[in-house]
Amino acid sequence: MGLLGAAFLALLVVPPPLGASVSGPGREPSAVGYGGGVVSTDDEATRTAQAVLADGGGSVDAALAAAAVLAVRSPAAGGLGGGSAVLHVDGADGSIRMVDGCSPAGAYAAWALAARTWGSLPLETLLADARTLAHGALGRTVRDLQAGRPTALAAAEPARPVVRTLTARAEGAFRVAGGVVGTRGHVAADAYVSVLVADRRGDVTAVVSSMGRRGGSGEALGGSGLVLGSALPGACGDALPSVVLRSAAAPQPASVELAVAATTGRKPVPGGVDALAGQREVLRDRVLRGAPLDAVLRAQPAAVLAVELDPDGQVHAAADGRRGGSAAVVHGSGTP
Repeated sequence: MGLLGAAFLALLVVPPPLGASVSGPGREPSAVGYGGGVVSTDDEATRTAQAVLADGGGSVDAALAAAAVLAVRSPAAGGLGGGSAVLHVDGADGSIRMVDGCSPAGAYAAWALAARTWGSLPLETLLADARTLAHGALGRTVRDLQAGRPTALAAAEPARPVVRTLTARAEGAFRVAGGVVGTRGHVAADAYVSVLVADRRGDVTAVVSSMGRRGGSGEALGGSGLVLGSALPGACGDALPSVVLRSAAAPQPASVELAVAATTGRKPVPGGVDALAGQREVLRDRVLRGAPLDAVLRAQPAAVLAVELDPDGQVHAAADGRRGGSAAVVHGSGTP
């Protein structure tokens, strides 16, 4: 029996109807509705991503905007001086690709490449909320990035990010890709942040950003307000999110069932917590056993995020609220 074991009822992704009023994000760890959804561990990041979706942006646009906010709000775990991986699932053809920028100071370059490859908005535009929230030297650095001016990030000479195609592994009626497939290097559980976004077209984007270890290398990047991250394993190791899709043999193989990611909560857990174990347990208990998603997340020892897509286009974005989870959808469940 594989990672997921027996088959679970397959879910389809269809474009949801538009026209309802936007459902305002609060501090709720779980949200159900239409038009797309987002989950992170930060209210401001979630609010930013939801606003991008509501304005017509796609999952990549929303996830990158949220990742920039997380870099400002959680610099010790996922700051701009660290690395980042952007995992993207195309809802039209089921392809799974990733930008790997998991090297010190590689996050911004990874985001820029993802924006050019899959986004509909320039990254500079998506930095607006991060710029508003950043202060002092960090604020100046974000403004310089937004204006296209040179910053200390370039001086750090980050490795060039690359786009990779991920191979999904067959698991019964499903295909599984991302962190739970293959062997992954370890990243301390208190040293990365993640955001998951699904849009109205069925595209799903996950961004994980990491400083390698909490606080990074401790090396300040001259006057920028940034600290250089520590070394990271490829694809950000066991912090890489995972996705479950309908089997390629099914009538609509592009359908995303569930996306999950571990993340550093507001109350970081010890570095020994196994991020992949949490992802595997969520996939097993939700997909195989059919346990309620919110209950499955609450049962995890560390913070895990999830986005699930239902047959009618409904999105369920969820986290464990005890660790600071924040979820939102574009249209509330009562207004499809």
